[in-house]
Amino acid sequence: MKNLKSIILLTVFAIATIDLSAGIYNNNNQSAAFMRNPARSATYEVDGVYYNPAGTVFNTEGWHIGINNASAWQERKLESNFPLLGQKNYDTKINSLVIPAVYASYVTDKWAFSGYFMAMGGGGTAEYENGLPSFESLVRAGLASALPAGVTYDYASAFEGTLMSFSAQLGASYKFNDNFSAYAGVRAVMHSNKYNGFLSATNVQVGGMLLMPQAVDMQLDTKQGGIGIAPVLGLNYNHDRFNIGVKYEFNVGVEMENDTEKLIANMAGKDASAQLGAFEDGVKTNKDIPALLTVGASYDLLENLKLSAAWWHHFDQNADWGGKEDLLNGDTNEFMWGLEYTISPKWLVSCGMAISRYGIDEKFWTDMEQVLDSETYAIGFRYSFTENIKFDLGVYTADYKNPYTDTNNYDALDAQLGQAMGTTLNSIDTYERSSFLVGLGLSFNF
Repeated sequence: MKNLKSIILLTVFAIATIDLSAGIYNNNNQSAAFMRNPARSATYEVDGVYYNPAGTVFNTEGWHIGINNASAWQERKLESNFPLLGQKNYDTKINSLVIPAVYASYVTDKWAFSGYFMAMGGGGTAEYENGLPSFESLVRAGLASALPAGVTYDYASAFEGTLMSFSAQLGASYKFNDNFSAYAGVRAVMHSNKYNGFLSATNVQVGGMLLMPQAVDMQLDTKQGGIGIAPVLGLNYNHDRFNIGVKYEFNVGVEMENDTEKLIANMAGKDASAQLGAFEDGVKTNKDIPALLTVGASYDLLENLKLSAAWWHHFDQNADWGGKEDLLNGDTNEFMWGLEYTISPKWLVSCGMAISRYGIDEKFWTDMEQVLDSETYAIGFRYSFTENIKFDLGVYTADYKNPYTDTNNYDALDAQLGQAMGTTLNSIDTYERSSFLVGLGLSFNF
C-alpha cells in the first residue's frame, strides 16, 4: 500500500498568481511599456490612463488607444519538512498566456477623458503531483491518535479553483495651465471565484490491521462573487525637462458571499465542518484592494535620453481581508527606476528595475498563497511603424527572496500530534519561485 497518493489541480486566474511588481492581491505590470521600463508613474502616454491619469491631458490632441497582453511563466517550489512524514518537495509550473489590458483616452486642449479595462493579475494552471502539505494535514489531524503507531493510508485529492479579478476605470483630467493638471475618476473591482474539489483518505491501517475503510471525506462545490467601487485622484506637474505625476487610489471594499452547492466534511466518523467553515453557504468575507499612492518623476538628461523613477505605497494594513491584515508587520513599498534611449524616429530601447518589499509576517502565508520580496529586471524596445502606430515589447524577470521559511503554518497540528506522541513537533515549509514575463502592446493615435 502506498502511504500517500495525491493529485491536486489548482486553476488560478488573476489574484496573487503571477506576482511581478505587485501589491499583495493585485498586479501592476499592466502594459508592455511597463515591462520594458517599470517607472511609468510620470508618463504622458496612453498607459498613463492607469499609471499617471492626470498626465494624459499633456498627450497630443485626439484619440489614443492601447492594447496590451502579457504572457507569464512561473515556477514554484515548496519544501515541506514534517517530523512524521520526512522532507517532501512540492513543485509546479504555471503558464499564463493571456493577461490583457486595454486603455483609451480622448484629449482636447484643456481636457482628457479616459478609461481602461484590465485583468488585475496573472492566470494559469498549477498541477501538484505530490499534493500539498496543508491538504494532507487535514488527514493527519483526523488520525492524530493513530499516527504514532505507524499508520498507512491511501490519500487522494483533486481541487480546482478559478479566481478572476478585473478592474475598470473612467475619469477626466483638466489642464489648468501649461504646467499643471489634475484628475478625478472612479474605478470598479470585480472578483469572481469558484472552487470545486474533494479530499479523501481510505484503507487506514495501523500495524498492518485495517482501522477504518473511510477515514476522511471532504467535498466542496462553491462560488463567490463581489464588486467594489472607489474614487481615484491624480496630479501632474511639468517644467522644462522635468515631470512629476501623483496618483491616489482609494481602498476598494469588496465583500464576497458564498453560493455553496455542496459541502461535506467528515473526519474519522466525526463532523469536521469547521475545517471548511469559510466555504459554508452565505458566509461573507472581505477581499479589499488596498489604497495605493504612487509618485513618479522623469527627467530628460539629453534630448534622446530619459531617466525616470517611482515609489508606490500600498496601504495593506488598512484593508479588510477577513482579519488576515492583522498579521502584517507593515505596508508594501515598491521602488522603480528606468532609462529610455531614442535611437532614431523608429526605434527606442529601455531598461529598468523594480524592488518590492512586503510587510508580511510568516503567519500570513500558506502553501497555496505566498508573495515573496523581489527585485525585478526589465528590458525591451519600441518600434514606430508610423507616427501614429507603435509597437512595444518588454521582457520582465523576477529574482525572489530565496528561500522564505514558514514555521507557523501547522502550529495547531504540531501541538495536536505532539501531545499524542508525547513530544514537541515543529513542521517547516520553505518557499522558492522564479518568474519570467513577456509583454506585447500596440498603441494608436488619431
